[in-house]
Amino acid sequence: MHHVHRAIGRAAKELTRTSDIDHLRTVAEGVQKVATALTGLVDALAERSPAAVARAGHADIGEELVRDLRAARGCLTTAGLLLAPAVSDLREIANGRVPPKDKKRRRLYEDVTTPKPTAATVIDGKTVPREITAAPEAAKAS
Repeated sequence: MHHVHRAIGRAAKELTRTSDIDHLRTVAEGVQKVATALTGLVDALAERSPAAVARAGHADIGEELVRDLRAARGCLTTAGLLLAPAVSDLREIANGRVPPKDKKRRRLYEDVTTPKPTAATVIDGKTVPREITAAPEAAKAS
């Protein structure tokens, strides 16, 4: 894992010194492959961790640990999917073609990355959307 971490650090440093489209495409494809490979590694962690934490005397946190790892896997899967359009665009440009303007894809990306602000209330240290906190009053009014 240490070698992978160092290689990623070198790739990031190299990116600060280049704007070559082929190099950018290669790195973007590599990032997508790494994200996908990490999902497999997280799956293996989720599979092996419950027994290991039980042997260490902490069986009570095994399920929570698996939930955390599944959430991390979901994020890695999403990262790979969100990188796909960028990889595709860079591939098109590297091959001398103009990437198509995909309005639906761009709108979906904006929906995923730009959350709409909502009014919220803090209850017991947790932020709760105001619609939820106002629901009991609204139910009484109807």
